[in-house]
Amino acid sequence: MTQPKTDSSGKWFLLSVVAIFILGAFGVALAASRGGGDDLDNVAAVAAVEITGGELAPMPPGGGITSHNTDPAAGTKGPDLVGTDFQDQSVSIKADGRPKVVYFLAHWCPHCQEEVPQIVNMTNQGLKPDNVDFYAVSTAVDPSTPNYPPAKWLKEEKWPFPIIRDTRDSEAFTAYGAGGFPYAVYLDGDNNVLFRSSGELEPEVAAELWARTAASDVSQ
Repeated sequence: MTQPKTDSSGKWFLLSVVAIFILGAFGVALAASRGGGDDLDNVAAVAAVEITGGELAPMPPGGGITSHNTDPAAGTKGPDLVGTDFQDQSVSIKADGRPKVVYFLAHWCPHCQEEVPQIVNMTNQGLKPDNVDFYAVSTAVDPSTPNYPPAKWLKEEKWPFPIIRDTRDSEAFTAYGAGGFPYAVYLDGDNNVLFRSSGELEPEVAAELWARTAASDVSQ
């Protein structure tokens, strides 16, 4: 008996489609496993920031850590910031009842490059107070300087907190008093300035400032 002929072309077409689908899925997974590094090279490093409220007095010269006795901004309210992170997601820094530490970071600053992994490490050790929120403002961006782009740097350092991209003219940084890098502003739940720090801090000093910020939370 003559066997009916089978149409192999349809089978091979189906196998080809399946193979292409598998290869495509593999490529997507591989890109994800690499953390999207190629995409971060093309992310806009600066963006618009909505700033509401008066500017803080400039950070007193000489760096270090301020107090109510040395800082004209202490006790005044920090301006609200509404901007976007490197994924174009909205991020805001406003009075919400929770104390905050806002770190202003420049990708090219060697002291920032030392302090960012220190903050991440201290957080991983459980030293960050639970009632204090941390933010980063990526500012003073300059593509001609080292460690650019900032999106790639902060991702590689596994920075775990919300990030706001500052404007090309560093308007958020200026509104918050523009200290030397790394520059941090410590706020109570009403966004009032407790104190500020300018320059790289030793871990034990940073931990003390975090604890002082946490102690400002009257809801505890």
